[in-house]
Amino acid sequence: MENLRLHLIRHAKSDWNHEQISDHDRPLNNRGLKDARIMSKRFHENFETPDYWSSSTAIRAKSTLHFFAQSCGLDESQVILEKDLYLASLQTFIDLINTIPRNAKSAVMFGHNPGISEISTYLSNEYVEMPTCCIVSLEFNLEGWGMVSGRTGNLVKLDYPQNTLL
Repeated sequence: MENLRLHLIRHAKSDWNHEQISDHDRPLNNRGLKDARIMSKRFHENFETPDYWSSSTAIRAKSTLHFFAQSCGLDESQVILEKDLYLASLQTFIDLINTIPRNAKSAVMFGHNPGISEISTYLSNEYVEMPTCCIVSLEFNLEGWGMVSGRTGNLVKLDYPQNTLL
């Protein structure tokens, strides 16, 4: 049995002011940029840099990831851009988690609602509703990522920009 840690991060607030831009290509708005800076710093202060990084290919997810990678000193070329994380279903999340390389002891995934809240709830067996730029950290005591399924994780941290409990 190993201690595995999974961080699920919902993209920061996106800009809805450009009707001609597709949903996939929406950028972050000013609040999203500010929140991504704040949350990436909190992430770096509270956790070791994950071994494995993946993100939706949507602009808002990749832009959020940029701040986190920068805070952790990660070369973004090491990030797996996963088109299936764009509006991923619960099953898609499970499938992608199950394929995380065995040598990775920690992983981070950047995605979207409703799927990212659903997978957080499913894995922790606790109701989780993730606002934008929210970080959910789960721990698993399993043989490997291929064993991750419902109710196998423990919610160890939930943080979001408007969290005043810090």
